[in-house]
Amino acid sequence: MLSDIVSTEAQQRRRYVSSARHTIQVDYMAYTRDVARRIGADPSLGLALLRQPKLFWALLTGPQVPYMFRLQGPHAWHGAAQASARNPPAHLDAAQDQAARWRRRSVVAAVSSPDAERRQSARARPRDGRGRCGRVRARRAAAGGLPVRVKNAPPAAFHDVSSTTSAHVNSGIYTTRLLP
Repeated sequence: MLSDIVSTEAQQRRRYVSSARHTIQVDYMAYTRDVARRIGADPSLGLALLRQPKLFWALLTGPQVPYMFRLQGPHAWHGAAQASARNPPAHLDAAQDQAARWRRRSVVAAVSSPDAERRQSARARPRDGRGRCGRVRARRAAAGGLPVRVKNAPPAAFHDVSSTTSAHVNSGIYTTRLLP
């Protein structure tokens, strides 16, 4: 028991700032799991794997929400399984998610045909014919020779726009087309 206390204190010292004001700091997830295990409310992943694989996957990859401790034990709730299964997977790294979204858009832009881009561009154009904000920015940049940062692009992606092209965004797909 003493070794458990020493390892927990060492882990807390590594995680939290050493300060006289912050003396009672605990890892929320480890603490709630420990309390749930002591009262018999910790969800059994083995039983969930055998009985409800979808619930097992949600418990394994989803966020730790309070109603997952209502699956069994005291004050069990019959709707906790459906509520836990509805949780989306927890995003472990927002940068990876953004990179995956960027790769999907790049693939869609590379696969789409020129006719599809032309039709999509015609649909996205306002009825008054003034054009999109991206076209105006591209023209201004072309006049001054400044690089233009495309909306929703990764931070390192800058496009040098010449006087004959306009980089604009149509429904999240990046295209380049000739100006009139």
